[in-house]
Formats: sequence, C-alpha cells, structure tokens
Amino acid sequence: MMLRHGLIAGAAACLALVVAAAIISGGGAAASAATASAVVAVPFALSGLALWWASGLSAYAPPLVMLFAYLVLVLVGAMLMASVEAPGWLRPHWLMAAAAVAVGAWLSGMATGLRRARMPIYDVAVPDGDSERT
Repeated sequence: MMLRHGLIAGAAACLALVVAAAIISGGGAAASAATASAVVAVPFALSGLALWWASGLSAYAPPLVMLFAYLVLVLVGAMLMASVEAPGWLRPHWLMAAAAVAVGAWLSGMATGLRRARMPIYDVAVPDGDSERT
C-alpha cells in the first residue's frame, strides 16, 4: 500500500513538473525534470519493495531492512556524485526543483499509505520474557 501511494503521488508530481518545465523552458528543462524524477523514483521504489518483502518476516526485519536500504542509498549516491559528471544538456535549476518535488511527493504518498496500512514499522513490541526476574 505504501509503494502504491508513493508511486501514484510521485508519478503525478513528475508529470505535472515535466509539463510545466516543457511549457516554461522547453525540452531541455522537461528532460531534466524527467531525469530527476526517475533518479528519485528508483531508490524509493526499491526501498518500498524491500520493506514490503521484509514485512512478511519477523517484526524486527522491516526497521533493519529500511536502515540497510538507506545506508546503501547514501553510499551509492556518494560514489555516483564523486565519479559521474553531469551531462551538458541538464538544467540544474529544473533538476533540483524536480528532485525536491519528487522527494516530497514520494514521502507524502508513502506516509499516506503507511497510515492507511497501519503497519508497525518502528513500533516493535518486544516480548516481555524477563518479567520473572527479581
């Protein structure tokens, strides 16, 4: 449910921003907005799929999987930033605007899906096996 809500919100935001960029600044801006939206969508979709997979395991799995997914995302992002040069056709202002809008849309969509799913992600009930100690 979280993945579906995030995907719908992200796709709607991407479409709106690509159309706005095309109208305001032309094809290069629209391509920049679409590129940024795709770059944001891939890690969000992969982490949503990982969370969906982990939700079928133990109650401790989803938080650990999400922490691992964020760690991998940050490390891969840092490596890409250090090693890849931006193509000349990208427009930085549209790229950053689209990335910010896409992240906001994905987060709000996933938060809405989380609220509707009522899935305990970070509120894990720990069994009280030590209550007999005195």
